[in-house]
Amino acid sequence: MARPLASRVTIENGAFRINGTPTYAGRSWRGHRIEGLLFNSRMANAIADDENPATRGAWAYADGDWDAERSTREFIAALPSYRAHGLLGVCLNLQGGSPQGYSWHQPWKICGFNPDGTIKPAWAARLNSVIKTYPDVSQFWTYDRAEFLKNPVYSRDYPPAKNLEP
Repeated sequence: MARPLASRVTIENGAFRINGTPTYAGRSWRGHRIEGLLFNSRMANAIADDENPATRGAWAYADGDWDAERSTREFIAALPSYRAHGLLGVCLNLQGGSPQGYSWHQPWKICGFNPDGTIKPAWAARLNSVIKTYPDVSQFWTYDRAEFLKNPVYSRDYPPAKNLEP
């Protein structure tokens, strides 16, 4: 029988479930109940690349130059360890992060989108390599594609955010 390509996450009575089973079923940590929580980590740079030649060195490895494909391969290789330590999800980012953490001056160029909103092919390839790993680490889930596509990210017709100052 073929393995499912992804898991399904639902929320029932304020608790997360993956494929119908509560997360961390029956578990606690230091006396705190963790069943129904969803531990995850923002992995902003897992598929990122810096297109600014002047700042690529900030991302360099101790043993060589920066390599976005290597970074993605190493991220994928680490997924089973993350899962074994209880991390049930990761958040990937198509706009990357900072090699310095949070900083005011950000000269690097790490955006996976073209000006027209399409995803750059190299970023898409790295993202797809991670997605193809999902069933092997049971750490990710699907979204309702039809519902997502009803409200495209770059649509000017999508209702504006509420409660923002003018």
